[in-house]
Amino acid sequence: MLKIPESVVLRYGSFLTQRGIPATSHGYHKKWLRYYLDYCHKYRFYYLNSDSLPNFLNKLKEKKQAEIQQKQAHESVHLFYELARQQPGIKK
Repeated sequence: MLKIPESVVLRYGSFLTQRGIPATSHGYHKKWLRYYLDYCHKYRFYYLNSDSLPNFLNKLKEKKQAEIQQKQAHESVHLFYELARQQPGIKK
């Protein structure tokens, strides 16, 4: 599994807090971000291109992930895109 640099994890965590996401939910947001980045790396998608998200979500569906988990993943990745728009220098 791809390891996300600590600087990105910290920035993402701070961003989640700023957006009012409860600290109890940060773990699953970070998990889904890690899975998404790993997926993009494995299948050679650019992680900041939102066109890769439907492919990732389809893969989760193929793997029989529950709908709530697919929604969590979708939200987590969208929050990452929002962070990246606000902080253009973000790199994984």
